[in-house]
Amino acid sequence: MDSSADQDYEWLKLNVFSRWDPSARQNMMAVFDAKPEIKRQIRDLLSSSSDAMTYAEPQTVHMLAATIIFTLQEEAVWKIRDSVRNIELTRTLAAPNYSHLHDLARHAIHVLETLELASLTLERMIKHCNTFTTKIPATDEVTATARCHVNDRLQFYHDSIQSLRLRATANRDRLLNEIQYSFNIVAQNIANASNIISHAVQTDSSAVKTIVLVTAGFPNAAASSHGMPIILSSETPVT
Repeated sequence: MDSSADQDYEWLKLNVFSRWDPSARQNMMAVFDAKPEIKRQIRDLLSSSSDAMTYAEPQTVHMLAATIIFTLQEEAVWKIRDSVRNIELTRTLAAPNYSHLHDLARHAIHVLETLELASLTLERMIKHCNTFTTKIPATDEVTATARCHVNDRLQFYHDSIQSLRLRATANRDRLLNEIQYSFNIVAQNIANASNIISHAVQTDSSAVKTIVLVTAGFPNAAASSHGMPIILSSETPVT
């Protein structure tokens, strides 16, 4: 997410249907409504020679899904972290962009939510794979090695997702801390402005009181020059 574009984000979903043919030792996988990025990742994973021996196992689909989920989640978590760090580095005393802070906090909460769901899903995957291995034991060393490899990879991604959850929680808390800090700064600025206005009002009030007192001290001055009647006597000669 870029601070200059609050709408620079998208939701990605992974809908997968798989079927394992034990007689042919083949896995068939159908991915629905996949974004180009996810399609590219799947092609890259399938073309990887290091995992070729595991493709005949039913748990391969779980491993591929876990790999893609971890990659996307890691990118989302560190994008949130970079945005939060940018806010911390560019902190000012001016009015903050509360709209951007709110949107970023919403994204941070959603990322943490999907990480918790991913962790639960991986736990179920690992449990299912262990149950399958117990019910259908490996008949040769190659199969046993492949299943062990898949299980280790799933456990690795589960632990990595847990680590990302810690980072995502820290991102959320740091962002909430920045929002609280910005609110306090604005509150302090408002309080300071109120104090300045109050002091100015008190100064004006003192000046008005001084003028009133001076006027009250000489109440007949204006009357003696402008409103006092003049009586002329007939005994007084008029010149």
